[in-house]
Amino acid sequence: MHIIAITGLARSGKDTAAKYISEKYGFVWFDFSRDVLAGELKKHELPLTKENMSAAGDKLRKKYGQDALAQRLVEKIKESGAKSVIISGVRSPEEAIYLKSNSEIFMLINLVADANKRIKRSGNADIERRDEQDIKNKGLAKVLEMADITIENNSTVNELYKKIDDAITRQALF
Repeated sequence: MHIIAITGLARSGKDTAAKYISEKYGFVWFDFSRDVLAGELKKHELPLTKENMSAAGDKLRKKYGQDALAQRLVEKIKESGAKSVIISGVRSPEEAIYLKSNSEIFMLINLVADANKRIKRSGNADIERRDEQDIKNKGLAKVLEMADITIENNSTVNELYKKIDDAITRQALF
């Protein structure tokens, strides 16, 4: 299995990048929130909010280990039969390590964007609190350091796409 995983702070462009890679390169897109946490919330009849997803993820990690979400996601990937996947939303080092250990080819991309750009994208100035929680509670700072490549996303969407294409070409994934 070939895995490209994307990490980054809130509203750095992870889903935009994942969607692009999926559409352009034919990778099947998986997402921790959509493909693991949403099911957990539905099972417990909780509303699908960012706060509930974050709390559910924290609870699963505490109960089953820091790679619990990655384990569940890899099960779903294997069930799907997908050979090349793009995964958005890697938050803990253990998730990145687990994904890497379950792939033939693995690339971790860190998307970075200025706080002002991210606030503008979300319309929510509470980004700094969310960043702090992800860094402190989930070890996101370590994941960002583990990245094979860092892509700055402070410009246009087309510029982001060009940088992604360059990164994929440089890493010789195809």
